[in-house]
Amino acid sequence: MVTTQVIYCGDNLRKLEELPAGTVDLVYIDPPLENDVDFETLREADDRKPKWDSYNRIAQYVDQMRPLVVAIRNVLTERGSLYFHCDWRVEAYVCAMLDEIFGQNNFRSHIIWRRGAVRAKAFRTFQNTHDSIMFYSKTDEYTFNPQYVPRDVKHIESFYEYVEPGTDRRYRLVGLTAQSKDAPQLTYEFLGVTRTWRWSRERMQKAFESGRIVQAKAGVVPMLKRYFDEQEGVLVDNIWTDIIPIRSKSEERLGFSAQKPLGLLERVIRASTNEGDVVLDPFCGSGTALHAAQKLNRRWIGIDVSPTACQVAGRRLEKNFRLEQGKDFLIQVLHKSDKELREYSPLEFESWVINALHTMVSHGSQVVTQFAKRDTGFDVMIYPVTEGRETQEDTAQLGNIWIAVQVKRKDAVGGADVQAFKIALKRQNCRNGLFVAFGFTQVAKAEAQRALDDDGLHIKLLTITEILNQGDTLLP
Repeated sequence: MVTTQVIYCGDNLRKLEELPAGTVDLVYIDPPLENDVDFETLREADDRKPKWDSYNRIAQYVDQMRPLVVAIRNVLTERGSLYFHCDWRVEAYVCAMLDEIFGQNNFRSHIIWRRGAVRAKAFRTFQNTHDSIMFYSKTDEYTFNPQYVPRDVKHIESFYEYVEPGTDRRYRLVGLTAQSKDAPQLTYEFLGVTRTWRWSRERMQKAFESGRIVQAKAGVVPMLKRYFDEQEGVLVDNIWTDIIPIRSKSEERLGFSAQKPLGLLERVIRASTNEGDVVLDPFCGSGTALHAAQKLNRRWIGIDVSPTACQVAGRRLEKNFRLEQGKDFLIQVLHKSDKELREYSPLEFESWVINALHTMVSHGSQVVTQFAKRDTGFDVMIYPVTEGRETQEDTAQLGNIWIAVQVKRKDAVGGADVQAFKIALKRQNCRNGLFVAFGFTQVAKAEAQRALDDDGLHIKLLTITEILNQGDTLLP
C-alpha cells in the first residue's frame, strides 16, 4: 500500500524512488520549462521569449526528465498510465524519450490542447497556440474510459427532429437493416417487409412492442427511434479545444503562470482512472491535479520542490473541500540539507519552515498553522491539533494555546530581533512564541530569557539544525 492524501515538499525523484513499486494508477506530469531552476532558458536582454534554438539545452531538459520517467514507470500499476504535458517546442524529443522507456507499442495518443487563440499577425509562420500531452500506458491492460462532451443545440434540433407526444422526448429515426446481406438467419419478414435485419426476430418484436420501432405506413421499411437523452454525447478525440485556459480574470487563477484549468485534469483523471484509484502529480504546483482527484473521489499524492507551492496547494484543498491539514491530508517536508536551505529565497525559506512545523511533533501531536495578519508582527500562528478546531475562533483570547512564529533567514539572529518579537507578542496578548533561524547570538538568548523572567513570555529559539534533526519538543 502507498500513503495517499499527502503533499511531499522536496525533490520529486528522491521521493518517487522511495514509493512502493506498482502502487499508482495515473501520473500526470507537467514539468516546468521556462522557469525551471535547473533548466534555465537562454534569454537576451531585449527579448523575453525563451531561446530554444540550442539543441544542448533541449537535450539537457530531456536528460533531466529521463530518470524521473523511469521512476514513474516503476510506481505505475500494470493498468496505469502516464500523461506527460509539454511545450510544443520539445514534444518530439519528449516523445522519443518516452518511446524508449515505455515502448512504442504503449504510446496511446498525442493530445493537442488548444490553450490560446491567435492574437497577432505572424508573417513568417503559423502561430503555435497549443500544448501537447503525451499519453502512454505501462501495459496493454490499461484503464481507459471514453469521454464525451454535450452536443450543441443546433445539432440537437437538426438531427433529433422529432418530439414524442406525451413525453416531449426528442428522437431521430435510424435504419434497422444490416450492412451485410450474407446473413440468412437475419433475413426474414417483419411488418410486411422482407430484409436482412441487424437484430434477431425476437429482439425486433420486443422493440416494436415497447414502441421503439415505428412504421410510417404499410410496406415502408420500419425505423428505430433513437432518443437524444439516451446518447452519451460527442466522443472526445485527441484534439481538445473545449477547455478554456486560465486567464487573468479566471476565478481559478492562483497566480501560477503555468497553472492548468481544473477541467483539463478532470478529463485526464476520468479517462484513465476509476473511483478509489491513486493519482500522482510530481510537479503539483498550485494543486490542480490534487483538486481534481479529490473532487472525483480518487486518492492522490502530490510532490513539489517549492514550499510555497505546497502551501498554496494545501490551502486550495482546505478552501474547496473543507479539509483540515494534519487530519484529512498532510504536507510532509522531505529532508533538506543546511546548504540547500541557505540557497532558498526568504519567501521560500519561510514557506519551508512553515511546512516543516506541520510535520514536527508537539507533545505527541501534529500542529496546524494559520497565517497571521500583516499588522501582528508574526509570520504565522500554530496550535496543536489536540486542542480542537474551536481554538481557531478567537486567537486574541487564546494566548496560552496559540504559538506565534517568526522566521528569519539569518545565521545569527540578534537581541534586537528577539526584542521586537517580544513586543509583538505583548501587543497581541500571546504568551508563547517560536523564533526560527539558522542560529542565535548570546544576546538573543539572553533577551529570550529576559522575556520569560520579566513578562512571563515563553519564546523558544529553534534552529534549522533542530528542525532537520526532528526534535521532539516544539512548544516553548
